[in-house]
Amino acid sequence: MKIQDPHRLHKEARFQKAEVDRLLFEKQSLPTGMSPNEVAKKLGLSVQSVYKYLQNGSIKAEAVPYGDERTTYVISEKQPMRKPRNY
Repeated sequence: MKIQDPHRLHKEARFQKAEVDRLLFEKQSLPTGMSPNEVAKKLGLSVQSVYKYLQNGSIKAEAVPYGDERTTYVISEKQPMRKPRNY
């Protein structure tokens, strides 16, 4: 006996090509780089320290809207990565 999945309304989902192209364009127009998590691992810092340095300007990043009210940061890979002096 097969149990119906209440989260699956359609057996297959189909998308319009224009919608897929628009989403692809939006994705490609976002800045690329490292996340605060990746920077923390690379520098041997905590993620909270990376966010502190983002806030005080020691690490330069671009804020990217994420979801309804949240923001994530993208740090350029071209930026020289070293621990800030005040660490």
